[in-house]
Amino acid sequence: MGRSVQNTAERIRVAIIQSRLAPFRVAFFQRLANTGNIDLVVFCSDKEASGKSAGATPPAGVRLHTLKTFALGRLTLQFGLPGAILAGKFAVIIAEARLGLALTPLVLMLCRLTGKRFLWWTCGWEPTEGKTLSSLKRFGRRLLFAAAHGGIAYSKTAQQYLAQHGIAPEHTWIAHNSLDTDALLAIEADLRQDADFVHRLRCERGVIEKHLVLFVGKLTKTKNVELLLNAFKSVHRDHPEAVLWIVGDGPERARLESLARRSDGLPVQFLGETTEPRAINAIYMAADVFALPGTGGLAINQAMTFGKPVVVSSADGTEEDLVTDGHNGLYFKSGDAADLAAKIVQLLRDRQLRETMGRRSREIIETRVNMKNMVNSFCDAIFNRRSET
Repeated sequence: MGRSVQNTAERIRVAIIQSRLAPFRVAFFQRLANTGNIDLVVFCSDKEASGKSAGATPPAGVRLHTLKTFALGRLTLQFGLPGAILAGKFAVIIAEARLGLALTPLVLMLCRLTGKRFLWWTCGWEPTEGKTLSSLKRFGRRLLFAAAHGGIAYSKTAQQYLAQHGIAPEHTWIAHNSLDTDALLAIEADLRQDADFVHRLRCERGVIEKHLVLFVGKLTKTKNVELLLNAFKSVHRDHPEAVLWIVGDGPERARLESLARRSDGLPVQFLGETTEPRAINAIYMAADVFALPGTGGLAINQAMTFGKPVVVSSADGTEEDLVTDGHNGLYFKSGDAADLAAKIVQLLRDRQLRETMGRRSREIIETRVNMKNMVNSFCDAIFNRRSET
């Protein structure tokens, strides 16, 4: 095992390896770097998967090291990464567990040779999982996971995934993926100073006195938005006043819009991608129910932050730590449009149930799944300590 750093007063050099600098990660890296005892460098590719320049702006207080990158199919070569890790004299290296980052295994081996702690960071799920993954690749991945000093998991499901690949639970930490919850709540408080803003937003969209069902996410096949469209046909028959908002963009958008148009009179509005914080948060606040028909993402967290009941299915595992069936949301049978429709209708029929579940969602975010706790869990992993809570 690598050397253990127990003294939290000691300033420690930490490298985090990412495929790219995602915008939602910026606040987290800033908060982690500003703990006062972590000297953080984030390594990421200089190009997006599309080949365009990433255009990453260094987060305040964080050193960003962009790497010349070459992509070949599912493999991504981040040139100069191993040398930069060695030159940086880092004590702890945390790497995104996407094995398509072809040079990360070499970094792992160098860490083993030089006594640096190496931790995988994973959600425990990838779109390429399943039958498409060969036995040889599974074996290789297990070797790489077992060779690490530990792992950081998005959820309990991801922690189990690490255990299945040879990392003992006592060497793993759960850091629930989180948005900047403090910033979201500050925006909400500011918006609520205008008591009529939700009413005006609904007026602008023509949905006054309507029940609003919301989906937010990238329009890809794994999000399964077509299932939601099919389910909403039944919802609309039961509740003619219901409206579906679909917020997001992606390769499936044109096809989904075509499907919606062919459903006579189905009140579905595609709002496109909305990233401006006040605008997207206002949309969440205007909604009655949040529905996620496929794989998860931080949209569940955001809906819960704004006190919404959520309808989800078993997907990538992150939802299991966020949504308890019958407590702050409802689960539907995966792939079952009729059951998805039934769960949405159950919430639309019962305002008190929606409000009660919404309050519970908000409480989960405020007390358990938030950025403060995510940062604390990372600090526990970096300093190789177990939380007392």
